Amino acid sequence: MAGFQALGIGMIVSMLAHPIFLATPALIVLDPGRLWGDGLAGPALAGLAVFNLAFGYAAMAMLAGRALALRRRDGLAAYVWLLPVYWLLMGVACLTAIRDLFLRPHGWNKTPHLGNGR
Repeated sequence: MAGFQALGIGMIVSMLAHPIFLATPALIVLDPGRLWGDGLAGPALAGLAVFNLAFGYAAMAMLAGRALALRRRDGLAAYVWLLPVYWLLMGVACLTAIRDLFLRPHGWNKTPHLGNGR
């Protein structure tokens, strides 16, 4: 049960943390010393943060591309590089859900379905 709870909480935390991780390179470009100071450690940590973000995305893209190839869905591989946008939107959805949990605990955001009226 503890493993299941850790997995569930980990997914929520990762959805909330991803927009912060995505904003880090922008903050580094705008003002590198603001995050970690002006010493030698600042540029090193900034480089490490950008490296981790870039190679994390690349590793996930390669993993997703390989999974698509194994399932013979190679046509979708071109969209793998949109995963960071998807993860960012998942962060927005998670923040919206948390807001609604506190402001409208019994509300239900139902997805409108288009179709033939069934």
